[in-house]
Amino acid sequence: MRSPNSHSADVLRDRAEALIAQAVHGHAEAADLERVRALAHELAVHQAELELQNAELRDAQDALEQTRDRYALLFSRAPVGYVVLDASGMIRQTNATWGVMTGQADENPVGHPFADRLVEEDAQIFLSRFHAFFRNPSDKHIAVRIKRKGAAPFHARLEARLHEPRRGRDEPQDQELLVIVSDLSDLQETRLALENRNAELDATQDALQRYSARLKAVADILQHECSDMQEFLDYALDKATITASKIGYIYFYDEEKREFILNTWSKDVMKQCAVANPQTCYALDKTGIWGEAVRQRRPIVLNNFQAQHPLKKGYPEGHVALLRFLTVPVFYQGRIVAVAAVANKGTDYDDSDTSELSLLMDAVWKSAESLKNRQALQRNEAYQRKILETTADGFWIIGADGGITEVNNAYCVMSGYPRDELLGMRIGDLDAAY
Repeated sequence: MRSPNSHSADVLRDRAEALIAQAVHGHAEAADLERVRALAHELAVHQAELELQNAELRDAQDALEQTRDRYALLFSRAPVGYVVLDASGMIRQTNATWGVMTGQADENPVGHPFADRLVEEDAQIFLSRFHAFFRNPSDKHIAVRIKRKGAAPFHARLEARLHEPRRGRDEPQDQELLVIVSDLSDLQETRLALENRNAELDATQDALQRYSARLKAVADILQHECSDMQEFLDYALDKATITASKIGYIYFYDEEKREFILNTWSKDVMKQCAVANPQTCYALDKTGIWGEAVRQRRPIVLNNFQAQHPLKKGYPEGHVALLRFLTVPVFYQGRIVAVAAVANKGTDYDDSDTSELSLLMDAVWKSAESLKNRQALQRNEAYQRKILETTADGFWIIGADGGITEVNNAYCVMSGYPRDELLGMRIGDLDAAY
């Protein structure tokens, strides 16, 4: 379509050419020549206007091309992937970022199904949701894993905008879906790192709880009033349930004789045991897997006791069924003095169970030795007192400050003082009294 200014210029040109023709043939008048000059001026003005308009059009065209190139660059180099899909899910266009994301920058994906670029499991999810996603993508997203050439798939988030491209009057107006692909790899790594951190914190919390339970068990054992070592070890074995085991035992071990002597079983184990004439003394050479704690001088764990094992010798008919088993040697002054074992925990025994039982038995045995030493000292004191009380000679014991701390009945008779008065007196007080 020609502009009005262009039509006006054509009219002026026709009139000017007619007047010039008249002047050439000698028929022009002075007024006509004046009109020719006026028309020539108008033509010059219109020509200048057209040139200005043409320059403006060129500038506008350049600006439009620059804007187009800028938006094309923004589309191509955006920090997210752009994929244009038709209604059937076929790729019509992608940007350069998509090629970098997928490691396929040198390939042309146009005409291929978008679902082919996804991990198979996620492709099925995408296809099942695509039609609803295409019709109304607002406020919707799909999480998928996208294949990456030469590398592991990456997690991505798909969002979209519906687009109707401008076409000619006679061309069909079909819709397109502009899919925005956001790489969530960093976010996924952060999430996994947080999950691992939370798992570590949970494990630490669990370890702290178990440590607290073990400390409480040790404190209860050490504070428990017992009349003898047997009662003390029975109570200690009951506290070994911090490993969540159902049964357990403690055997003394004599390194010189190389034999075990049963000290105690857990409370309910004998109710479950149907062994006829059970032994209480075992030679090390006759033991199976449970004697390995002494032979190898380290803890032994079997989390599938029913499975075949070259060191197992079986157990007698009627023995309590063992499913999981943990035994540890008990050391005192560099020698193995006992073995402790627990069994049938609901879950597998692990290093923390081994450490807890070993540390618990270490504390128990040191306390047991202290109890044994105290009892020996008490027996010795009782023996010495019996000697003092039955001898005919008078005896007294003097403390560091010179005061009498102990005296026998014979001396009370000799001195004429009752025992209560003598205790605390000094030898000089007695000399002055004689």
